[in-house]
Amino acid sequence: HCVTDIQADPDRCARTVGGATAVVTALIEEIGYEAATTVAQQAADTGQPIRDIVLDQGLMPAERFDELVSSDSVTRLGSPNRNTP
Repeated sequence: HCVTDIQADPDRCARTVGGATAVVTALIEEIGYEAATTVAQQAADTGQPIRDIVLDQGLMPAERFDELVSSDSVTRLGSPNRNTP
């Protein structure tokens, strides 16, 4: 059975994703494993969003972060940097 009239809350979804340390897996190819691990640990220790840490440390521009962690990128099989066949 389906529940009718349910709508996603985009802001809440973004906050949930932004606080998930699993987001760093989408960043590994770009910033490297060691930096990604450090970012994830800092986020876990401080509760600060991954995006804020990455931007504060100058690891990449905001546009690139948003591209790498977009729903299109993280749900694509393989590397987010590869085009789909």
